[in-house]
Amino acid sequence: MTELEFETTCAELRSVLMEAIQKLDDAADRSSRLLNEHKAAKYLDVSPGTLRNWRDKNIGPRSMEIEGGKGDGGKKLIRYDIDDLDKWITEHPRRKELPK
Repeated sequence: MTELEFETTCAELRSVLMEAIQKLDDAADRSSRLLNEHKAAKYLDVSPGTLRNWRDKNIGPRSMEIEGGKGDGGKKLIRYDIDDLDKWITEHPRRKELPK
């Protein structure tokens, strides 16, 4: 292997590693923005039951179902994106305007 080939291989490897690190960073950032039902309820200052009721009636903040891992028994998990919660808070600025 020539010195030029070695440098090219190193540069390619560096590029692949940097891309992989960026993907991991992006995934970690997305993951930290997702709250479970209890944390989302606390963030909104309501009970988890109220949040569940809003979700069932389709009147609360947007939620999403994601596949759980082995530790979750493979069941679907409910998650809330912080941006969606903030948007919902902005749209419902006063406590008395919150759905019952």
